[in-house]
Amino acid sequence: GIYYKQEIDQNQKQTYSASLISNRGSWLKFEIDAKGAILIRIDKTHKINAYIFLRAIGLSIDNIKKGLSQYQFLIKSSLQSIEDFYIGDIENISEEDALLIVYSRLRPNEPATVAVAQQILYSRFFDPKRYDLGEVGRYKLNKKLNLTIPQSFRVLSPQDILAAVDYLINLKVKNYGSFDDIDHLGNRRIRSVGELLQN
Repeated sequence: GIYYKQEIDQNQKQTYSASLISNRGSWLKFEIDAKGAILIRIDKTHKINAYIFLRAIGLSIDNIKKGLSQYQFLIKSSLQSIEDFYIGDIENISEEDALLIVYSRLRPNEPATVAVAQQILYSRFFDPKRYDLGEVGRYKLNKKLNLTIPQSFRVLSPQDILAAVDYLINLKVKNYGSFDDIDHLGNRRIRSVGELLQN
């Protein structure tokens, strides 16, 4: 499922984060750091600017505007963390440029092409053979983010990621939404022997 939390960093400033945990496959972490920059981490290591990531997974500018209630906050925050990524007008970044930037973060020493970058992103989050939220993960994600994606759809969709970013921004800007305690028993689940054997 997805879990939101608020923390205090070493400079006593508030940070907000969300962890999207799958049954199988890469973990995604969404963060708003002390400077207000929104970043997405893949497998706890690779940091990517959230706006660039949203463009890379195929969302158009119109889709991002419609899906976010605080679109201007995302653009403003993107400029906080953009120096290392892209020099230019962030709003007009093309999907191809965004894919190449994401690929250069995931595989820094390999030559990037758009097709290879698309394949890497697809296999990480959208390929049923390599990524699985699980039935419980899909149920928890739908419930938390108020989505209506069918239970049988167990990979991520761009809509999931957009809704997760929107919820995180609303927590910071509007104090709208609720934080989760990952240690709460309501967020824990007993796996049956049959399920463990099946895995």
